[in-house]
Formats: sequence, C-alpha cells, structure tokens
Amino acid sequence: MEYFDCELPRIRRMMEDPEAFLDDLRGSKIVLDEIHRLQDPFQLLKIAADHFSDIERSFRRSHKDLSVQYVNLHTLIKKLGT
Repeated sequence: MEYFDCELPRIRRMMEDPEAFLDDLRGSKIVLDEIHRLQDPFQLLKIAADHFSDIERSFRRSHKDLSVQYVNLHTLIKKLGT
C-alpha cells in the first residue's frame, strides 16, 4: 500500500501531472490523505477512474481518523460534478 499525505507540498508537486503520477502506481493500492488539499482533486480522481482502473484507491477524511474511507470513484465524481 502506498500512502500519500496531500497536505505536504512535495506530495502535491508529485501529483501535478496526474497521468505520470498514476502510471508509476499501476497495480498498487494507494491512500490519498487530505486529498482536498490538491489544487484540482477532481482531475486526479477522474483520470484515475477513467484510465487507471487497476489501481485500488482509498481516501482518508483526516489524519486523525484511523479508519480508511473507501470511496466508489464514479459515485464521488458524480457528486463533485454537480
């Protein structure tokens, strides 16, 4: 499992090119903590859902929440798009 804390500037810079970021993670399970800190989290989620279905994604609401929140990407994208 790969963990990324989007609160850290270094991590946000890694995600500036979502396609390159996700390409390196094919076949992995990733956790994106504090994803709302990204400039455009919707772009990363949409690219992941549409083009990188082999990556298992999970998201955390906050660093204090010890349980990982699993999200259906298509449901999340639909909600964000409205």
